[in-house]
Amino acid sequence: MEQQEYSRYIDSVEKARIQQRYYEKLAGAFGRSGLQAQIVQEAQKKIKDAANTTLLHLSNGIWEIELVGDDQELEIFAKDNSQPGTPKRLFEYLSGGEKFRVAISLAVAIGQSISGGRTVDSLIIDEGFGALDEVNRDNLVKELTRLSDEVLSGGRVIIVSHEEDICEEFAHRFRISKTPDGLVNIERSAG
Repeated sequence: MEQQEYSRYIDSVEKARIQQRYYEKLAGAFGRSGLQAQIVQEAQKKIKDAANTTLLHLSNGIWEIELVGDDQELEIFAKDNSQPGTPKRLFEYLSGGEKFRVAISLAVAIGQSISGGRTVDSLIIDEGFGALDEVNRDNLVKELTRLSDEVLSGGRVIIVSHEEDICEEFAHRFRISKTPDGLVNIERSAG
């Protein structure tokens, strides 16, 4: 009787070891260094490539980004291609205008990625132009028009801005204000 129990016990231990090896293989295949990591790396590459397409337009072919990290942490670096040998900089060390252009590029790229390759049809930008100089503001306006026509397939780029000169650059404008009695007044104008 004891021999039979001992044999069953050894049998169950061996089955448990086999299952443990199986689960360890699955964990290795799907864990941080396996399939999950490959999916994250591939998504990062696609997002980086799409973001760089937009960023190159926004920076007259000068700036590119690099995404460095894993599924736990990601760092964004910007590289100035106009000055070979210049070290790449972390996102937090970019100027306000540089950050804005990188952020727009990444937002469009992430939107494309999340939509499963379908074209995103709307981009909303709230007060982003203040950190840009005149040349870069003009580049951004041109790029937003290109994004609307080419990337968003005629979709909407909605800009919220208090800067009149920016507002005048776009074909369809809405001015939202309060009336003296506290009601909202919306005026539409076209350019």
